This record gives sequence, C-alpha cells and structure tokens, in this order.
Amino acid sequence: MRCLLPKLSAGVAAGLVAASSTPASAHVGDHSHMTFATLAEHLLTALDHRFAIAAVVLLAGFAAVVTAMTRRKAQARATAARSPETPAT
Repeated sequence: MRCLLPKLSAGVAAGLVAASSTPASAHVGDHSHMTFATLAEHLLTALDHRFAIAAVVLLAGFAAVVTAMTRRKAQARATAARSPETPAT
C-alpha cells in the first residue's frame, strides 16, 4: 500500500493542518507576570509542555526522514535514467 501524503500538494496539506488545529489549551493561566527565568523553568518542567515539546520533536524527525527518503529515491531515479544499463555477462 502506497502512502498518499506525497501526492498532496503543499496547499492542501497546509489547509488540512490549519483546519484541524486548535488553540493551545494546556492549562488556564496568564504567563505575562513571569520573569524570563521563571517562564523558561515552567516551560521545561511542566509535564504538559514536555509532551508538546516531544510531539514537535517527533513530528520534525518524521518530516526529516520522509524528506530524506524522498530525495534519495529521486536521486536514484535520476541516476538510473542517466546511465545506460550494462548488459549481463
């Protein structure tokens, strides 16, 4: 079974992401009163923020792997198209 993701255009993919996104609702609260150090500590130690950071890292890694595989396949196809096949001996 082939993946349909490469067949989607960038605009369609962006539209799907925008339509399925929701505002951040990890917890209620205003962080504007926090100093930079307090805010950094909160972002790195709160469990809900850790889950969000992990999700972003996993999605970025997945996107990097898919991009690398797509480029490698395209390069292999281009190389195969340029060089004639050698006859078997």
